[in-house]
Amino acid sequence: NGKQDAAASGVVGVNNGNAGSAMQVESTSKKGDLKTTATSMADAKRQQMKQPINRSTKYYIGSQGIKFRRDNMDICKPLSHGVVKDWDAVERIWNYAFTKHMRVDLKEFPVLVAEPTFNPPENRKKLMELLFEKHNSPATFLVKDSVLASFAVGKHVALVVDIGGGVTSTVPVHDGYVLNKGVRKTRMAGEMLDVALEQLLFRKKDSPLELVPPYLLKKKFEKGSLKTSLSTFPKTTASFHRYMCYEVVRDIKESICRVADSSFDSKSYENVPRTSYELPDGKILEIGSERYEASEILFNPGKFNISQDIGGFKFNGIPNMVIESINTCEPDIRRDLFSSIVLTGGSSILPGLSERLTRDLEHSIPSAFKVKTVPTSTKSEKCYGVWIGGSILASLGTFHQMWLSKQEYEEHGVNLLRRKCP
Repeated sequence: NGKQDAAASGVVGVNNGNAGSAMQVESTSKKGDLKTTATSMADAKRQQMKQPINRSTKYYIGSQGIKFRRDNMDICKPLSHGVVKDWDAVERIWNYAFTKHMRVDLKEFPVLVAEPTFNPPENRKKLMELLFEKHNSPATFLVKDSVLASFAVGKHVALVVDIGGGVTSTVPVHDGYVLNKGVRKTRMAGEMLDVALEQLLFRKKDSPLELVPPYLLKKKFEKGSLKTSLSTFPKTTASFHRYMCYEVVRDIKESICRVADSSFDSKSYENVPRTSYELPDGKILEIGSERYEASEILFNPGKFNISQDIGGFKFNGIPNMVIESINTCEPDIRRDLFSSIVLTGGSSILPGLSERLTRDLEHSIPSAFKVKTVPTSTKSEKCYGVWIGGSILASLGTFHQMWLSKQEYEEHGVNLLRRKCP
């Protein structure tokens, strides 16, 4: 049938991620006036969600498109804590990816969608409407991202710890199904780590340091030396300025930060060798214990002045999340879960994170349980574990039987989704 023919020709995979890395917008009305001026990325997102869609608005998508400064350009993020909140933005990102990069027509391909474990029913319904009613895809299948991450490392029983940009989650997986009662999530993830690092480096009470993003700098060579001067752009929005500042902070994090071997103690780390980092304006930043202290937010967040609670669960560190998730499961599978901890997501590649998690868990659980994080050969396998798992699943010879076809959708509606894609 049409479903099998489409499956034989290839599969398109979609994963919206959980950081929602961004796009955006020249927010101008027909009169050319600034429509929204946000004070932060979060405010920009909230304001755009509340306002009706302006079809004359121009969107810029992808890291290259949004890093070029434009007057009155706001940054927005279509995801909040891993869940899509702005479907108009997501739809534009999809169109950009399918037409500009992949150059595929979804009428000819089934679509495998990786969805967050805590994806609400209304989002699943919206996905079906987009794929079947707008893009006319012949078939689709929704699968939990944590399940795909476990497939990527060949585990049918695993505790998946996904540390992304906007949310960290712990999800027990058993025989390809998520054990929902054991799911835990927190906003203490990559973006909050950026906030903590920015506080430590640039907001010291005794010696605050101004962070100047690259777009404000004008550089030129004079007499064999590089001269730097500041430019002013009065029509730059606060959301764009904040985004560009945090791009610098993220680069510092990815370049030099690591996780401490044990609970961070400022006295123990005050004499660690300092690492130099050159800021965009040419100043040299000497970073010592801060490179260890920032990541402590994932293990001991209480010392940082950052909101910790989402989803009704109080966050007391990733090790405690792991223990809470596993203890809600049946006793006979707990041993397997402790010995098959899968780390995935962009923030899980921090050096020392796996070793610290293992050590903290071993000190907190009975000695009868063996703690083991599943090793990966490269950092890319952690970052893109969901993609790898999706390619493995789609390549299985029997997978074509699982597709939800467009014909089935038209006959039974979205209710069939609960049975075919639990």
